[in-house]
Amino acid sequence: MIVWIASYPKSGNTFLRILLAEYLYGDFSSSYNFTSLSKIEMFPNLFRFNPLLHDKIAGSIQDLKNINLLYRYSVFLQKKLFSDGTYFLKTHSSNFNINNHLFTNSEITSCALYLVRDPRNVLNSYAEYQNKSVDEVFQEMTRETIQFQKYKNEWYPICHMGSWNSNYLSWKNAQLSFPIKIIKYEELIMDTKNVFFDILIFLNKYANISIDIFKMNKIIEKTEFNNLQVLEEKGLFKEMNNLNKNNKFFKLGLKRDWKHNFNDQDLINKINDIFKSEIELLGY
Repeated sequence: MIVWIASYPKSGNTFLRILLAEYLYGDFSSSYNFTSLSKIEMFPNLFRFNPLLHDKIAGSIQDLKNINLLYRYSVFLQKKLFSDGTYFLKTHSSNFNINNHLFTNSEITSCALYLVRDPRNVLNSYAEYQNKSVDEVFQEMTRETIQFQKYKNEWYPICHMGSWNSNYLSWKNAQLSFPIKIIKYEELIMDTKNVFFDILIFLNKYANISIDIFKMNKIIEKTEFNNLQVLEEKGLFKEMNNLNKNNKFFKLGLKRDWKHNFNDQDLINKINDIFKSEIELLGY
């Protein structure tokens, strides 16, 4: 069964994975070095589509450029790969239902954690991460975007990410299918101990994860945002993409505030208008 750690990009997914991976798989008595993070992999991932080739569903890797094939076999792949045991998986996919093809279902998913962040700060952070203009990222955030992965100089679609609000709503509205806990990035960073404890209580109920307060406190102490920045400076964080090698992943955290870091008021007004109901619902 799968426990999803889902989010739109740059919404705190990596920070929560750091906490969970170290809690579940790490050696909390030693200093933190990101080693346990690889235990929580990303899905969909091009390299996890091999069963489609093995079972002759796809004739060649070129066939995987057909996004409809991936919609059709999303649940099939999950059952093939993750039925035996409990798997924590990261995803930026929307929890889609496209032509009656589901991203996942309650047969293979035990529960989900969904990270959400103020879209005005997502816009600024994601633009820096992608080394794109805020206008380009604004277009991505407001349309039904497909996420791609590069392999041998060719790009392959790996998931239907959707827009910022459709991604959020697709998971929020799935709570009748399986339990979902919505986590605000800002609260996770500002009050890590209490929010992470609530997450462990949720996982104890739906994924049979034990609660160890001593371990939890030690992990939170080791993975404070400032410590992660220092470790990244030392070159220990390997997940940063190659789009802007001089940039940093752990850059501003809660210090990123669109009210002070963003001077394009026209763009802010557009975001406020397009995402009005979600911004109000989340209290942003």
